[in-house]
Amino acid sequence: MKILVIIIAFLSLVNLKAQELFTVTGKTQIVSYHQGGVELPPFMMEPKALPNTMLYVVQYYGPNEKSVVVASFKSDINGNYEVKLPAGTYGFVQNKYEAGIGIYLPGMKETTEVKNDSLFVDEIRFEEIGYEDYRSLDHYEPFEVLNKDVEQINITHYQISICYTCP
Repeated sequence: MKILVIIIAFLSLVNLKAQELFTVTGKTQIVSYHQGGVELPPFMMEPKALPNTMLYVVQYYGPNEKSVVVASFKSDINGNYEVKLPAGTYGFVQNKYEAGIGIYLPGMKETTEVKNDSLFVDEIRFEEIGYEDYRSLDHYEPFEVLNKDVEQINITHYQISICYTCP
């Protein structure tokens, strides 16, 4: 009888420590265009699915703490993904070695200056052409998983070049 009570007590302790997982879904997408003097039609600037994209989920602890990789996923042929996470604050990186202090988006650098409300941009400017390559979440900050499933956490990769001297 003592053994049965000990087993039940042990199992209930183990069960208390189990974290509830919530489903996070969204899309990986891309906006890529070159603008050279002519106004582009709106459909050219709309996000398109970015299929078969491997991303890592990082738990975000704040701007002065190192983010930690906690999961990974690969988007499907339509750019959709699904990952299960416990409650917390999260972001994404493109490779697991990218996680660092305050990192929650692929391409962020620990020393990068904030532009456009936490949008991080690698910007290259030549005399005649500008090029931007960055990623953003729909709401421009890490996302939270509280006590329910979270939908539409979309990450968009922007690749844009602009010709400044084109007519």
